[in-house]
Amino acid sequence: MAIFNSHVLILQKKGVRKINACGDGTGYSLTIKKHYATVTMKKKDKAKPKGKKTFVYSFKMLDLESKMYVAYGMSLKSEKQAFDRAMKMLEYIDVEMKSVRLDRYYSFPSYVDKFERC
Repeated sequence: MAIFNSHVLILQKKGVRKINACGDGTGYSLTIKKHYATVTMKKKDKAKPKGKKTFVYSFKMLDLESKMYVAYGMSLKSEKQAFDRAMKMLEYIDVEMKSVRLDRYYSFPSYVDKFERC
């Protein structure tokens, strides 16, 4: 909690309010037998790897001007859940996006609708 509070205070001090953002998510393997990129390539990007506690997923949002991370999310379930948690954090810290740059995974209508106000 102390780290989060410090993060919010630093963003406020630097005047990070309306941002041009970029973001990306990834998975981190919890075993040495599977590699996230290899498993994803085998499935040809049709679906993210699934399995009980095989991967930890994260999503990070960065302000391009200040080069500071403004939001992040973590999940044991999916990259989508990590994304949703990062978006909740973004709302909580009261930072507004002017524009956002994401990879093709986030071009589906369900994600695009979340950025209509950008």
